[in-house]
Amino acid sequence: MLRALKIAGIAVLLLLAITITAVHIQEYRLEQNTAELLADIRGIDLGKSDWNRAQKFIERWKPWGRASENCSTADCYFSVTLSQSTPPYQASLTRKLAFLTRAVLQHAFGKDDAADIRASITVIDGKIWGRGLILGITKYHAADKQRYPIIAEARTVDSPQSNLIVETYHPEFSIGGPAGCTICIAGWLSYTPFADSATISRLMDFRLDCLHRQVACDDREDIMPAATAFDAQFAGNKKEVQPKAKSITDSYLRRKLTDRVMADQRKLEF
Repeated sequence: MLRALKIAGIAVLLLLAITITAVHIQEYRLEQNTAELLADIRGIDLGKSDWNRAQKFIERWKPWGRASENCSTADCYFSVTLSQSTPPYQASLTRKLAFLTRAVLQHAFGKDDAADIRASITVIDGKIWGRGLILGITKYHAADKQRYPIIAEARTVDSPQSNLIVETYHPEFSIGGPAGCTICIAGWLSYTPFADSATISRLMDFRLDCLHRQVACDDREDIMPAATAFDAQFAGNKKEVQPKAKSITDSYLRRKLTDRVMADQRKLEF
C-alpha cells in the first residue's frame, strides 16, 4: 500500500513537472508567434501592399484568424487572435486540453496572468488600407498581490487626433495614452493610411518579453519603447491643427476609407 502511494505521488509530481514545462513552452511559443505576427503587420505598406500580399498574410495566419464574409480583392477584413488562454480556432483536442490545464494551474497558484494579441488587415479595391495590432497583458504584481492590464495599441484611423491635439511635425499619426489611469499601463499609436509607412513600422516596436511573467513592465516606455522615445523628443511642440490631405486624390480617399477602415479597426478592441 505504501509503495503504491509513493508511486502515485511520484507520478503526480512528474505530471506536474511536465505540465509546468509545457506551460513555459507555450509562453515562449506565444512570444515567437507574436513576434512573427508583428513583423508581418509592420511589413505592410498601406495603399501599396496589394491583394497578393494580403492573401499570403491570410494563408499564413488562417489557423488563428477569421475573414469577413465574401472576402475578396474588392473588400476583405481579416483578423488574427493569439492568446495564452484560448487555443487556435482549428486546434486539436490535445492542444485545447493543454490550454485549459495552463489556465487551471495559473489560477491555482494565484498568478493567472493572461495575454491576448489581436491583429487585422483591411483590403479595399485590391490594396491593403488598414493594419493594426493590440497587445493586451494582465500582469500579476506579487508585492501588492494585484493584477493590472498592460495595453499597447497600433491601428489605422481616419484622423490621428487625440483630444484635438495633433503634432504639427507629424500630422498623420499620433502617440499617447490615457491620463490618470492608476490601475493600468496603456499606450497607443494611431495613424492614417497616408502616414509614412517606414516611420510607423519603426514606431510599432513593441517589447514582447513583457509577455513573460518574470519580466517587469511598469511603464508605457517599457511596452512601447520606440514610440514613447519618439514622442518625448517633441514634447511641448503640440498645437491644435487638422491633418491636411496632400492632394485632391488623398482627400477623396480619406473620405472613402474613413467609415470602412474605422469600423474594421474598432473590431480589434478588447
